[in-house]
Amino acid sequence: MEKRVFQIDQECFIIYAEDFSTKNERFLRVGNSPFLKDFGEGLTFMSLVTPLYPGNPFKEIEIFRPDIDKKIIGLKNVVERFTKFLEHNEIDISKIEIIYAEEEGLTKDKKLTEEEFLQDIKNSTISRHSFASFYGDGNIRIFNKNQLFFDLKDYLNRFIDEKREIELLSDFFLKNYQNFYNKTGIIHSDKSLFIFSDNKFACLSDSKNWVLDAIKVGINPEKIDFLYLTEKIEPDSLWIKSFLKKWSSNSRIHIVLKEINPNWLNLLPKDVFMSVFPEKDSIDIKIGDIRLFFQNKRINIIYNMIKINLEGESGFLDKGSKIQGFYLLNEKKKDFGFIIDDFDKEFITLFSYNPLIFTDNLNENNYISNFWDNLKEFVVSNRKEINFKEDYLYKDDFILDKKNKNDFFSKLYFETIRRTLFEANPDVELNFFNEYKEYLCDFTGKLINNNKIIIEQRLGFSQKEEKIIARDFFCYGNFFVISDKINPYEIFQKDIEIAQWKKRYKNFKDVKLKSLTENNISIINHIENRFKDVMDAKEFYQKERDELRKFISQIEKIERNIEKKRKIEEKKHILNKKDENIEKKDINDIEDNYSGYYDDFSGSEILDYNYKTSKKKIKEEKTNIKKEKLKKEVKDFEKQIKKPKEKINDFEKIIKKSKRMNLKIPKRILLIFLIILILSLVTFGLVNFIPKIKLPQFKFWDFKIKKDSKKIKKDKKIDDKNPDKKQKDKKITNQKEFIENIKEKYNIEKDKPLQKSYYYSFYMTTLDNLNLTNLIAIKNGYHRILFDFEKNYVKGQNPDWIYPKKVLILPDNSKITVKAGDTMWGICETYLIKEVNKNEIEIRSIIEKTKTRELSIPDAKEEFVKIKSKSNSEMVKGFLGILLFQNDFDGWEPYLKK
Repeated sequence: MEKRVFQIDQECFIIYAEDFSTKNERFLRVGNSPFLKDFGEGLTFMSLVTPLYPGNPFKEIEIFRPDIDKKIIGLKNVVERFTKFLEHNEIDISKIEIIYAEEEGLTKDKKLTEEEFLQDIKNSTISRHSFASFYGDGNIRIFNKNQLFFDLKDYLNRFIDEKREIELLSDFFLKNYQNFYNKTGIIHSDKSLFIFSDNKFACLSDSKNWVLDAIKVGINPEKIDFLYLTEKIEPDSLWIKSFLKKWSSNSRIHIVLKEINPNWLNLLPKDVFMSVFPEKDSIDIKIGDIRLFFQNKRINIIYNMIKINLEGESGFLDKGSKIQGFYLLNEKKKDFGFIIDDFDKEFITLFSYNPLIFTDNLNENNYISNFWDNLKEFVVSNRKEINFKEDYLYKDDFILDKKNKNDFFSKLYFETIRRTLFEANPDVELNFFNEYKEYLCDFTGKLINNNKIIIEQRLGFSQKEEKIIARDFFCYGNFFVISDKINPYEIFQKDIEIAQWKKRYKNFKDVKLKSLTENNISIINHIENRFKDVMDAKEFYQKERDELRKFISQIEKIERNIEKKRKIEEKKHILNKKDENIEKKDINDIEDNYSGYYDDFSGSEILDYNYKTSKKKIKEEKTNIKKEKLKKEVKDFEKQIKKPKEKINDFEKIIKKSKRMNLKIPKRILLIFLIILILSLVTFGLVNFIPKIKLPQFKFWDFKIKKDSKKIKKDKKIDDKNPDKKQKDKKITNQKEFIENIKEKYNIEKDKPLQKSYYYSFYMTTLDNLNLTNLIAIKNGYHRILFDFEKNYVKGQNPDWIYPKKVLILPDNSKITVKAGDTMWGICETYLIKEVNKNEIEIRSIIEKTKTRELSIPDAKEEFVKIKSKSNSEMVKGFLGILLFQNDFDGWEPYLKK
């Protein structure tokens, strides 16, 4: 019970302050995490808020529980921003107790250091309790009995928090790009476009992941001065960490927002950023040698005589998007344009992750041979043998060789020719251009980087061609490349669970074995250390969550014992009190009924005697007194009525007998009436409802049992010898075992189904057909499938006979028209396989959501139960039944194809 602080996630802490608050408020929460939901609604928190915003404060709209978590504590300005954010998201905080630390704390109107404060309260009652201390820099420190046991900043530094993780990931890519950013140009990354000039940066983004987009091209988000965001982008905690980091260096970011006053701005102090809205005013910004102009959706990037126009709306920076521009030549406008990571006859290709540098003039010759001369140390041997020609000679004397279409350097060679001679050239024949486009269809900026190369795209004016052109220059190569699917520096640790990190690490180790050399051993170790650090941290958080559960269980057990003892003591107290009252009452009764039996005692002696005698004796004496009095009264009564005692007894017997007889008569009549009523109801049900009664849901193998009783008896003997056999299905732990189990349970070779589901090859069983046929039959006015003994007694249409042009209503209320050759079996099979295919897609989607933590495992199981309840397939129900026993669904997603 000594442990008090539990770090359940990267930036989420649960602190147990035993003497701080009441039973329902003794757990403090700093930061947040999706894992808070795992502890259910039984665990209540007091929320301590801080301007450091650990965790993801934007997720508070999903995490904060106004009906359960009743207190918010912090510095006034922070708490006000936090509550305003909650209210704007329609969270009712009217019942929440809000406590401002500087107004209700003990240091109100005092200026004390922490040391002075602790000395001040040394002899006060608060020194025997827990209390929290809030600081202007956002730190929170918690003390118990004057001893510090939690310091927020210290705990954040024990593992890599989000601020340090941003720096770590930025540094990994910086060395590949740092030589470009003292120039002037643009670089595209995923759904963001970065403008740079003299190491100053602006960002235009259509994604909440603009922080990661910046990191991938070696830009530290802290260095971005201007940020443009399209409408309705969901904010992320990494934004705040970047803004606060910039603010800590006495600088602030200018945010250009298409959406006016989004709610997430309420969380941030006004001096951390400056927001502007192009809907209200036009905005003119200077970034080095580049001017940025914003008005409504219109964005202009202006460099000398070049002007690039964009429409800032959803999808405007996706792959294949086109960007228009123009330049001034002799005071006349001439149009040009870009296409992102794609090819178009009239547009210049802008390759992602490779910078485009603005230059004044591009008037050199022989770009192709110069490019390959600089690249020769990276080129495969057969490329070295090429005799490069002057650029203009390729136009008439060159054939596109498609033999090495899977070789990157062959593609790069043809790309340099395309760029130099055929790009944005209206005179090129369409067929010729399409040949190049088809050959280079997968040639993107990412592919260039994945082959250890970064090219510098240059944009400038060509005097010779009298137009804006782009040319490729080899700039950097021979860096270590790792696939973005396993690169731990292209993802933040919060984004995927530990199981997926381990899977990536396993794949990385395979890459490591194949690519380890003396030159790259340092970078490979660096990447491996990143994997280990993240997995160690995530395992620690998992352990902390488990320990918190045990801790809560311990506390609840102790409290139950205390409560139990309290109730026992309370009962003892009540019983003692009752005993005292009984003794007093009994004594009073005896005194009231004193009738001469105690003539040898005085009144005081009787009282003393009764105090000394036991409770039992007192009761006996009291009872005897009452009996004697009753006997006396009976004798007096007999004398008065002058009747012998025997006659009285006979009379009593007669009365008792008559009462019994009177009771028996209505009981018999009632029983006969009930029997008649039950028989009438049964007869009515058999006559009217037997055609509509559904067959019981027998399992498929029950029918097989009836067909072969000898086989069943044999199987039963085997089962008796193997009592664990029934538990075998429940112990299935992976998809392979499940497939084997299916093969054992169902004989596909014997059944020979015409249709099977797409992923798991599920098919319609005999029982499926029976149930579906009955559903369709009853829905369409037929009787259900009948047993032989029923056929002579039940009238109505037989579902075995359906005729062309008959319109049938299916279980989901859709309709089909029967065609010639259709059978009920075939109709049921088509309907069921369509349903199963849909269910398999739903199952896959749910499993994927558990991996991205959109759904927790319990929530996913609830979804599976819903699917199971609506399914008409025995195989799907069996599969979902097994999934409900699993702790996670890794490896269970449907991956098998036809």
